[in-house]
Amino acid sequence: MDIGVPAGLKVPEVKLYALFCGVSDYVGESDDLGAPATDAQKLEEAIKKTAGKLLDSRIETTLLTTKSTSPDQRPTRANIMKWLADTQQKATSSDIVLIFFAGHGIDKLGAKSGYFFLTSESQPSEITEASLASMSISGEDLKTMLGKISASKQVVVLDTCHSGAAGTDLVGESRSVSGDYARAFEAIKDATGTWMLAGSAADQRSYESVNVDHGMLTYALLEAIDRGNAAGLRQAPSGELFVDVERWLQYAAARVESLKNEVGLAGLQRPEFKRSKAATTFDLGVMDESNRGFLGLKAPKPVVILGSFQMEEEDPAGIEDVVKASFKDSTKIKAWFDASKHPNVYRVAGNYTTSGDSIEIKIFLQKFDSTGQRKTLETFTIKGTTKSPGALGSTVLSEVEKRIMALEEAKSATP
Repeated sequence: MDIGVPAGLKVPEVKLYALFCGVSDYVGESDDLGAPATDAQKLEEAIKKTAGKLLDSRIETTLLTTKSTSPDQRPTRANIMKWLADTQQKATSSDIVLIFFAGHGIDKLGAKSGYFFLTSESQPSEITEASLASMSISGEDLKTMLGKISASKQVVVLDTCHSGAAGTDLVGESRSVSGDYARAFEAIKDATGTWMLAGSAADQRSYESVNVDHGMLTYALLEAIDRGNAAGLRQAPSGELFVDVERWLQYAAARVESLKNEVGLAGLQRPEFKRSKAATTFDLGVMDESNRGFLGLKAPKPVVILGSFQMEEEDPAGIEDVVKASFKDSTKIKAWFDASKHPNVYRVAGNYTTSGDSIEIKIFLQKFDSTGQRKTLETFTIKGTTKSPGALGSTVLSEVEKRIMALEEAKSATP
């Protein structure tokens, strides 16, 4: 049972104000992302659960994502700036402010350089120097607004490309359960400083980890909480796990590389953790074993690039669309539809012939090596009818999943 703050222990006069912004849907059709809105939603859920147990009702979270149809709950520049201005009026010097951004970030546009988080009213591929100021939140904006907020404990997490560019602006005995909480409360009351975790360095991209349905950095943050990972949380003698800000953020920064290796993704992404020189860490929340898995975080899934499906260099039966529709909903693999090659990931393609309504597809299951060279692992044939495209797509998916899962299991069993 979740007992919350132990009876008789007074919660400190500290309040948490947290903003979670996720931009998945931008203006236009070509620049959308899959994960950020879910990233923001899940991280808010994690903080509400853990901080709520530590600080009781003294938390106030705001979620702005492109999933919302309400204008005042969308991640626009106006809504973000309003939250910052409102928090300035409410927060006291003893309070905590937490800000999370997920979406597109840029570090340079024409003569302008720095960090810019693109808000939902922008079209990333079409944004100009003139429109940037009205369609983004800059590192300078955050520095100015956070500087006006009295809260002495400020945590900023940016799961976007080029987020490291914001760093220059923003930083720098056995106990009973009650004793563990008392220690956490004392740290909260005494702590001051700014902590920043950036999804990538100033000149790097931040991977949208589609194989785990989250940005890589966000997944690492959620993983520490959802799995009650003692490497990412501070374990008390009582067995409970406290979300120590510094330990949690450092774990996530280090975890991204090993997470990429687990799923076989190549590419450079090195998150940056920074804090102000005088910063002293504190606990943001608390987990216990009974709550493990409450976020329903998925294990990483193998990535599969979907290649072409052709009959004599064409696709008269529309098989590519049929297979794509089936692969989108897979719970065992994660399909990439907009990449032609990537080191260490799988690829599926096929050739087919038809006779009346009957169709026979020869499937090629391939994998790229570390240099990006493609090798065919297996070929197999599927027969069906063009009158039942849904069933045909499901059969292709099922057979591909079965074979990839066998390959992954064999890989895991190899010393």
